[in-house]
Amino acid sequence: MNNLNDIIIYGNTLHLSEAFIIRRSDYKAEYLQNHRNNKALKSWKWIKHYGVYFYEFDKIPNNASLGHRDDLLLQAVEVADERLNSFRTAFEQFCEDEKSLYVDYYRYEIEYKMNAERAHEICQAHGVVITIGKWEVERRYKDYGISKAEMWDCMREVASSLCPYTFNMKNSISLQNKVKKLPKEPEQLRDALISKRIGNQSARKVGREDSKIVDTETGEVFEFDIHKVLFFQYWMNPYKANKLTKRMVYDKYLIACGEQGVKPVSLSTVKSYINKNRHWMSLERDGSDVYQSQSAPYIPQAKLKYSGSLWAADYSGIKLLYNDNGTARSPYMLRIIDVASEKIVGYALTDSGEDWQTVIECLKEAVDNNDGKAAVEFITDNGGAFISKNIRPRLAQLFSKHRPITLGNKQANPSEMYVKFLSDKARQFDNWSMLGFATSFKNIENRANEDRMNILELPTKAEVYQQADELVKMWNNEVRPNGRVPSQFHAEATNPKLQPISDRTYRYAFGVHTEKAFATARSIISVRHEGGFLKFNVPNWDEALALVADNSTDKNMTVKMVFDKTGADLYSSQGKFLMTLVPVKYSHKGVAEKTVATEAAYKDHRGKKKDHKTKVEKRIDHLVDAVEAIPMPYGMVAQLNGNAKENSQALENKAIAKEKEEDTPFDLDEFQFNHL
Repeated sequence: MNNLNDIIIYGNTLHLSEAFIIRRSDYKAEYLQNHRNNKALKSWKWIKHYGVYFYEFDKIPNNASLGHRDDLLLQAVEVADERLNSFRTAFEQFCEDEKSLYVDYYRYEIEYKMNAERAHEICQAHGVVITIGKWEVERRYKDYGISKAEMWDCMREVASSLCPYTFNMKNSISLQNKVKKLPKEPEQLRDALISKRIGNQSARKVGREDSKIVDTETGEVFEFDIHKVLFFQYWMNPYKANKLTKRMVYDKYLIACGEQGVKPVSLSTVKSYINKNRHWMSLERDGSDVYQSQSAPYIPQAKLKYSGSLWAADYSGIKLLYNDNGTARSPYMLRIIDVASEKIVGYALTDSGEDWQTVIECLKEAVDNNDGKAAVEFITDNGGAFISKNIRPRLAQLFSKHRPITLGNKQANPSEMYVKFLSDKARQFDNWSMLGFATSFKNIENRANEDRMNILELPTKAEVYQQADELVKMWNNEVRPNGRVPSQFHAEATNPKLQPISDRTYRYAFGVHTEKAFATARSIISVRHEGGFLKFNVPNWDEALALVADNSTDKNMTVKMVFDKTGADLYSSQGKFLMTLVPVKYSHKGVAEKTVATEAAYKDHRGKKKDHKTKVEKRIDHLVDAVEAIPMPYGMVAQLNGNAKENSQALENKAIAKEKEEDTPFDLDEFQFNHL
């Protein structure tokens, strides 16, 4: 009967005791003893476990007579050598202690970067090599009562478990050979442990030197080799509209390789290179729009912190129907949204489509709702209502920057997002019709059931306008998912750079633009406005005429005039500002209606009139003096002098007569004012 201790599993290997082998085979004890001492015979492997010799089953010649392997495994007892376990544990701990700290070096500094797992393993391999070198020199195996061969076997097992990529050794001899070749200096060992397989591209066909294209005249080596040139150009198909699939590209590539005498690469390789380089090939293959939106680098933008930094405007249908004499219609809505706060600062409804006058009215509401301040920047689409010649100068005056979006990229306008959100809110009304930015979005899921819609029951146009007003109020006062209320955030986080726009800017943006001829004016400028007239006073008429004359090029002295009820601004034909006129202050027409204000106005107008006359007389006198200072024909001189003398005598006679009649000089204007 077999002793269970005669069959053991040691180191995952089946071993049989010497006594068991003698009982089951023809081997004698003397033969086994001689075999153990004969080092030249390496076919048998043995261990000594608690004074008993055990032999590895697979290494025993003619082991079939000892029994079937599976039957022996069922009877085997797994044992471990405590000496080897102690050695293995101590060796593993020392390897951990000697581990290097070059993780960042392997991950970030070498040419072919490693991942974190591989970098940590290389650092652990550093500790293994250092520990092996020390323990071999110090003969540590004697401290644990094991042989040198057992020491190397244990070190191989530990090294393979700690560093499977670096020390994937089949036997201890391979480990010894590798460790002996490695340097002992830490700095040198750091680089020596990097496997030469990293970055090895010897099997690569694409990009090799023998595939490079060289200009035979200049010697220039081109960036792309023959393989890349072929399948890249077939993929992009430059200067042509039609494009090929990868399979079609590969078929053409195979034909071209045959013509060029080049050994082709596989389809998977071609697909891999196309996928890795399609970001820059997209410009030619897909076009500029796709390249800009999907492949080109973009500028990441932080969220706005202040209201008033950016306004966005957009026209869109409001999706609410009203009954227009038996026809269902929906108004068009212009929204101006403060992007930072998401508040609708201004809106306007229209049935006539997009027009720039509606934009101006909506902007006026937005400025008035923003304490007389316009945003720093204004973004719109490229519709005619935003880029026509009538509105461009006004927007340039009102905003530091007006930015129309790139053509064809309507989603670049932030207000587009709020069109859908506001339309979603309109679903609460029974007259909601559909949802979407364009006809492609008006599908069965987003369209109302027209069969159940009675046009006669639809609200009136005025009621729909009221619904739109309610929508805007709800939008501005509801809490957003981020916890903000648009109206509250808009009021509390105003951009500190904003300043109220000046009266001139306000008039230029929202006032009436016209032209006025000054040649026939008489210091009071009158313009038609809202079925009546507005009159503006030119305080210093003589100087104003001179300024206008210097800045006009036609005989009528035409200037541009921008006005509203608060005043009028004059500009030259080139847009140069000239002056600001204030509304006329009227004097009384009868004594019964005379007031302090009308009396002051009369005195101002009378003073302006007298001052102008005095300046005219002085100018005439200066002209006469200039005439006398230059030589002129005799007849002309006599005539001018005679007229001058006659005029002077007449004036003197009138003055003497007045002095004789009364003590104080007579003032016709004063007389008329006091006797009205």
